[in-house]
Amino acid sequence: MDESLIADSSTIFDNHTEGVGGGLFLDDLLGGTIANSTISGNSANLTGGGIELDTILGRTLRILHSTIVQNSADADQNGTGSGGGIHADGLIQLSNSILALNSASGLP
Repeated sequence: MDESLIADSSTIFDNHTEGVGGGLFLDDLLGGTIANSTISGNSANLTGGGIELDTILGRTLRILHSTIVQNSADADQNGTGSGGGIHADGLIQLSNSILALNSASGLP
């Protein structure tokens, strides 16, 4: 994926995955922006309840004027989940955004 707009004025709500990235799974990302959006109520059995991010070295995901709340990792509660709101293997820039009330009962 080229660096681009991923979501703008969007709501990503109430999704679930048995794996990673309940709301969004961004793999091999070359950079991009999520703006004016809400990511809420999503869950993953493993990691990244709201967002699972894997970027190409040195690239950044920008999250602007957005809310990431009430997402959960380790939804199956077996102790292996991490990153309730965001699980990232890459750079994230948060600006004028809210990241709150997310949970992961596994690893920090």
